[in-house]
Amino acid sequence: MFYDSLNDFVQSAIVLLSGGLLCGLIGRYLKLGVAPTACLFAWHTLLCIFFAYYVLVNGGDAFAYFMRAKFDHVAFDFGTEYVVWLTSFPVSWGMTYWSATFLYNVIGAVGLTFFFAAINESKVLTEAGWFAKLLGILCLLLPSLSFWTSGIGKDAIAFLAVGIFLWASLHIGRRQPAAVAAVLIMLGVRPHMAALMVLSVAAGTVFVAEIRATVRFSAAALGTAAAVFAVPFALVYAGTTQFTSLEDYISDRQETNLGGGSSVEISEMNPVMRLLSFMYRPLPNEAAGLDQLAASLDNVFLILLTLVGLVALYRAGFIQTFRRYSIASLFGAGGVILLSQVTANLGLASRQKWMAVPALMLVALGALRMAAEARAQEKSRRYQLAAARALR
Repeated sequence: MFYDSLNDFVQSAIVLLSGGLLCGLIGRYLKLGVAPTACLFAWHTLLCIFFAYYVLVNGGDAFAYFMRAKFDHVAFDFGTEYVVWLTSFPVSWGMTYWSATFLYNVIGAVGLTFFFAAINESKVLTEAGWFAKLLGILCLLLPSLSFWTSGIGKDAIAFLAVGIFLWASLHIGRRQPAAVAAVLIMLGVRPHMAALMVLSVAAGTVFVAEIRATVRFSAAALGTAAAVFAVPFALVYAGTTQFTSLEDYISDRQETNLGGGSSVEISEMNPVMRLLSFMYRPLPNEAAGLDQLAASLDNVFLILLTLVGLVALYRAGFIQTFRRYSIASLFGAGGVILLSQVTANLGLASRQKWMAVPALMLVALGALRMAAEARAQEKSRRYQLAAARALR
């Protein structure tokens, strides 16, 4: 039985209806279709129900956060304490575990809506071939992406920040307020990722073609100045000031992150194998249960998308693609490299990688669209040359 009382059911229904309306309004503002936005919200909510029930049966951080917010004295802090502090507000208003979970579901669904908008602006869903469109749709419907970002915890808030940030990065010249909002949202749960966002904007803005050179370098200078303040704060939060070398820090973070529901540890691997394992494992032959099997199928898709994306990058041109997606490229690559080196096992990797992998998905899909456009231009050029020769 999901609900203990009629009041619990009514609260949950109000949160879901309000969340669906909010996503619809945001989708309309972002010029997305009503039907696909509604379908994404329904998909995200379906996985939220599965997530919440899974946690009740098997235990998990989400229920622990809720119970702490309900019974413990909560003070503002970053990271885990921020989630408990934030959850204490709806709990103090009388929300139950289910209604609070659906509230976080709305947060993650809004992030998915912005991610949809970013992919939609790459034009891969409207102007590319059927295979590229299919890959774009599958990126939005990956079960792991919506599963981990639908419950009480840091992942829903972080994904909201990532979705807004990726959308803002496509037109950073006129979407700076959205980028700032994304950094502030991420700051509460993952200060180190917020610092990476700032660094990505500072470095990536230099390559954005749509902005005048003077504005690009001015924005880069402002971003660098912001990074001067953001990065030290993130490092202090992450604990790097306690160590004399980066190797000591990585080792400590791996020991801290040993918990995570997986027996497959990657901390003893070399850096390249850590990165590959972080991105693409577990594989189907390594799955020890239905949950790991589902995650492994997502990883098979990521392998396919990586291979297709690399071919598309070659055909579209690395420099041209990077100039279009410079901020997303820097954030995605930097995030994957950073997280893979401090994550100790595949249980944590299956959750944490969704803070960075969506950026790489966007780049791969954008490269597919640009490769298709390059092929069309080449075909048109050859046709014109052939016509000119025929006229001679």
